[in-house]
Amino acid sequence: MPPGEEPARWLLVFKRRTDSLLARILACGEFKHVCAYACLPGAKVWLIFDVNLERTAPIVVPFGGEHAWLLDLIDDSEVISMARREGRSTLPLFGWCVPAIAHLVGLRTWALRPDALYRYCVANGGTPMKE
Repeated sequence: MPPGEEPARWLLVFKRRTDSLLARILACGEFKHVCAYACLPGAKVWLIFDVNLERTAPIVVPFGGEHAWLLDLIDDSEVISMARREGRSTLPLFGWCVPAIAHLVGLRTWALRPDALYRYCVANGGTPMKE
């Protein structure tokens, strides 16, 4: 993939824990947060996209530095590989993780909690990654 191109596939990380008390209360299911990461081989970087109630954090990590953040990112999580879809997705309601990640990968869903997004992804072509 040449530099400047959007990732065709994202790895969605459904986390069972979060530091945010409000997110723990609102999520009220197995998963409390979702974020995503992708490889950009042309640019030789990893891109992490993390939207939470406090802020949106797009993070770029050069190749070779991924081991430091990857283990922490996927700790006590389920990971789904999801191809980015072309066309319109749902309205990008930024401010919390679920609508932002659905919009990132082009999903047409009204899921509002991480558990609902997880089920939607699995039912619509997402591949759970096994350890």
